[in-house]
Amino acid sequence: MTLARLQRHWDEFGRRDPYWAVLTDPAKAGNKWDPDEFFATGRAEVAQVLEWASVRGVTIRRSRALDFGCGVGRLTQALGDHFEQVTGVDIAPSMLELAQQHNRHGARCEYVLNEREDLGLFPGESVDFIYSRLVLQHLRPALIRSYLREFVRLLDGGGVAIFNLPVSPLDAPVSGGLKARLPRWLIHGYRRVRLEMNDRFRFPSMEVNGLKPREVVTIVESAGATVVVTEPDQTHGDAGPGFLYCVAKSARRS
Repeated sequence: MTLARLQRHWDEFGRRDPYWAVLTDPAKAGNKWDPDEFFATGRAEVAQVLEWASVRGVTIRRSRALDFGCGVGRLTQALGDHFEQVTGVDIAPSMLELAQQHNRHGARCEYVLNEREDLGLFPGESVDFIYSRLVLQHLRPALIRSYLREFVRLLDGGGVAIFNLPVSPLDAPVSGGLKARLPRWLIHGYRRVRLEMNDRFRFPSMEVNGLKPREVVTIVESAGATVVVTEPDQTHGDAGPGFLYCVAKSARRS
């Protein structure tokens, strides 16, 4: 799905069922999320991930944070409880409009529309922490690679990025039965055709993509940072295995 098509799909999700599109609990489809309950999940998640990093010896400065793929601001608002300045960036105008309505941090929190295949709207070494959950998986692999490089560019020396990413569903394990006996190339081709059909004929739709861990490590290292923690993570659901990554950029020498 091209970036322009991706924007149209997510802008439509923002008009139809924005909270569910961000956090797809089947029981909450059809605008059944209570906003207070929805934003409470963000506060719990951010508190948990900051503790997760601390337990693993990762120091996160609490100055400038970026929420990549912020949607309606579920995590942006939660980050605002812990950081001096927070920016939420998203591709869908309808999502950002709702996010602004829920902003309880005033000028300390800003929301930015980004329609580019990079994060060139932001200067390099301008943030201390980047967080992105349930976002990168909805991009095509080429865009995932681009934004991972941009994460490293934006991090200041000593900065940290935490994000989740599944392995590509095209390469996910095959369940038992007839499918398990089919050639791998045939399964891979079927999955790719199904992805293309959803892109072409379903509106709005969410595609799920990913990268293998070794490729994530290669991209991050070539951009100038280090993957310091990689742990199994199934936040994205049952679309194959996934991982939570913690990336750190070395502090600049004085």
